[in-house]
Parts: sequence; C-alpha cells; structure tokens
Amino acid sequence: MIGFSAYTTHSTYHSILNIKNDASVVNQLGVIRGLIQRNTKLIVGSLYSEANHVEGNIDKQFLKFKEGALLAEASGNGPIQESLDVLAVEWNSLKLLYKELEKNNKNQTLITQVIQLSEDCWDIADRIVYQAEATSKERMSYVKKSYWLMMLNVLNIIVLLIAVYFYIKFKLEDYSFKDALTGLNNRRSYDLNIENEFYRAKRYQLPLCLILIDIDFFKKINDQHGHDVGDSVIRHLASIMLHICRRTDFVYRIGGEEFAMLATHTSIDKALDLAEKIRVYVENDSFHKDIKVTVSLGISELHANNDIKEFFTSADKALYMAKSQGRNKVCTI
Repeated sequence: MIGFSAYTTHSTYHSILNIKNDASVVNQLGVIRGLIQRNTKLIVGSLYSEANHVEGNIDKQFLKFKEGALLAEASGNGPIQESLDVLAVEWNSLKLLYKELEKNNKNQTLITQVIQLSEDCWDIADRIVYQAEATSKERMSYVKKSYWLMMLNVLNIIVLLIAVYFYIKFKLEDYSFKDALTGLNNRRSYDLNIENEFYRAKRYQLPLCLILIDIDFFKKINDQHGHDVGDSVIRHLASIMLHICRRTDFVYRIGGEEFAMLATHTSIDKALDLAEKIRVYVENDSFHKDIKVTVSLGISELHANNDIKEFFTSADKALYMAKSQGRNKVCTI
C-alpha cells in the first residue's frame, strides 16, 4: 500500500509540473501568434522600423520555447514538439517573405503570400494550444483520480493531498490565466472572457466596448534604459489601468506592450471618456526615473451584425489609426 501510494504521489507530482508546462506553452503561444499578426500588419503597412523590433521579440520568444519544448517532449508531448518545429519553420519562411516584401512593397502577390503565411502560423499556433489544453485536461483528470486513490489507501497523507488539491485548484488555474509580469489577466483569459461577454451583450442587447492600449515608442524605452526599466513601465501602466477601470471592466495584457480593456455595459461615448482618462493619466504620470510615457488607444463598439473577430479587428484598426496620427491619441472607427 505504501509503495503504491508513493508511486501515485510521484506520478501526481509530475502531472502537476506538466500541467504548469502546458500552461506555459499556451501563454507563450498567445504572445507569439499575436506578435506575428501585428508584425505582418506593420510590414504590409511599410512600418519597417517597428516591424524589426517586433520580429526580434518573436525570435526571443521562440528561443524561450526551446527549453519549454524539450520539457514538453520529455513529459510525453511529442506531438506538441513536432507542431512547434513546424511553426518555427513557417516563421522562418515568413521572415524571408518579409524581406522580399520590404524590397518590393508594391507587389500584391507578395502581400497576399505574407498575409496567408501569417494566417497559417496563427492556425498552427491554435492547433498547438488545443493539443496542450487537451493534454492538460487528461492530466487534470488523472490527478483527480489519484487524489481519491491516495485518500482511500493512505490516511496519513490526507493533509498533503488537500494541499495538492488546493494547489491545483487555485495556483495552477491562476497561473494559466494570469500574466506573470503584471498580474493582469492574460491573452488566454481574454479569449475565454470575450466570448462570454460578447454573446451576453448580444443576447440582452447590452452595450459593450473594447479598448486596445499600446505603449508608444516602447522599443526606444528598452533601448535607452534597458529591459528591466521597460518591464517596470509595463507593470506601472498595468497598475494605472487597474486604478482607473471600473468594477465591471476587465483588463488584460495581450502582447508585449499591448493591453486590452473590455468595458461592459458601456456605450461608445463612455468608452471614449474612459480611454481619454487613461491617456491623460499616463501622459501626466511620473514613470520610472521620470521617463516620459504615452499610450495610443483604439476603441470598437459592439454592433448587431458584428462577430467576435470583427469586434477585435475594429479596435485594432482604430489603434493603428491612433498610431498613424502621431500617437498619444484615442481613436475609434
């Protein structure tokens, strides 16, 4: 009985570690696929300087994946490793197309190829996310079964089992939905919440707005002051948004320096007021070492004929408009 319990405890412990690793895969893929989409928009829009910065960030994310991918493979996630290899190959191919398009930015065939390959990268990342989530569910099911087996076989480890249960319930679930740097909800949390709020607003004909926020010239802050200061700026901006947002709002970090705020029960006029309040607060606030920081904001409003993708795309276009008009602005379409 003791030997069986020890084996079960050992297996459960490794399942917990693997669940955490799967969550890391999901979180990091959310960052990578978002950055690839953003970089493609910058390249197609001939904003090469910003695109080079984003491209560098994507390469760093793939490097971070190297250790995580090996852990995933060692824990029985071979298919995820294979898919990650495919994604890396597609990304390298996309970078080559970026270079060709930069030399000939009027070539519509190249533009179409770049957009299509970018969408392919998104689809591959989605498949990996589904694989990781399916594996995590299986492991979670195994952990729950192991919990009850250990309860039946060894009463003297009840305290340990309760600790494991609560660790799984609170710590790991929180880890999966929180951004490690800021403590805000992450992209995975956004993807889940927006679907619920979107259909609730449509069903009950409630107003709903999405605000996208992006730090202006963030690469310059990193280059001049270092990444530690850049991280400090991101954390401080997160605290500002949490301070300003209302109890009914949801705040997310969905990319490197990009945030989202889902304003429920909010008309476009009130969302504009809220966004402007954030913009002014950031502009007048003292960041690390009195660094001057501004943000650009794009807003979309839910319409009856919108789907979720259009809802996000409208906000993204409005954010791009704010950037194009000189930054430190609030725009809506």
